[in-house]
Amino acid sequence: MTHAQPMVQTNPSSENLRREVALMRRIVSLLSVVALIVAMLATSVAPAFADPLLFRCELGGEQQASTLATSQEIDFYQRNYNATCMRIDSVPGEAG
Repeated sequence: MTHAQPMVQTNPSSENLRREVALMRRIVSLLSVVALIVAMLATSVAPAFADPLLFRCELGGEQQASTLATSQEIDFYQRNYNATCMRIDSVPGEAG
């Protein structure tokens, strides 16, 4: 003798409503994750667009031998050319 499972009638509209609510929750979760990723990307890329710090380096202490350098190049000039570097606000001869 086999036992038959009783057939449970569910309202099709309530089943559709549950699926719709679940789908909406997934969409909201996806959008919040995308917003978080965009915010993280924006903060990591922002320094690339910043104005670089400029330094005037006097090579070997001679006034006529000088160059403009960024903060990444200072160590190179100081180590290899015995340069004295000072920060400047803008490039001489450029407006703004």
